Amino acid sequence: MKYLNLFAGLFLLFTAVACGDDSGWIVDWTPVCVSITATDMNGNDLLDPASNSCILEGTTLTFQKETYEVSYDFINRFEGAKAYMPRMYGLQLDSLHTADEVRYMLFFGEIDGAKDMNEDIVINWGNGTTDIINYHCWKHNERKCTCKREWKVNGKKVDGNKFAFVK
Repeated sequence: MKYLNLFAGLFLLFTAVACGDDSGWIVDWTPVCVSITATDMNGNDLLDPASNSCILEGTTLTFQKETYEVSYDFINRFEGAKAYMPRMYGLQLDSLHTADEVRYMLFFGEIDGAKDMNEDIVINWGNGTTDIINYHCWKHNERKCTCKREWKVNGKKVDGNKFAFVK
């Protein structure tokens, strides 16, 4: 009897984490975040607030008709429960510390990974230039836990959600 209960518990555990099928399981799609870096032609970090060439002042990002300004109060997106609904944190500045240097990045999100969409993410840089990231997500298949995702920067297809701009 003890082994039967153990087997039943393991069976429930493994079936409960299944992605989805016709039995009504719910798929927990991962939210999508975008990370952005910007440098000049010499590799100088244009997002460093202490730099004379910083382009953060006046930088905004527009997504789904809403405009976000840069937030300097970084929110830890990795705290909390394992499964949760996507939360829009807006556009946040964060720093990456390595042994040799500090690099700054902008993070935008979270975008609902469960929705089909074809949306532009428009970055209006503080130096007057604009870049457009297009996020296209479609063909969600809950049975296989798959979807199609495509990213373009200024009309050119790119891989992934990490973008490095040279201004």
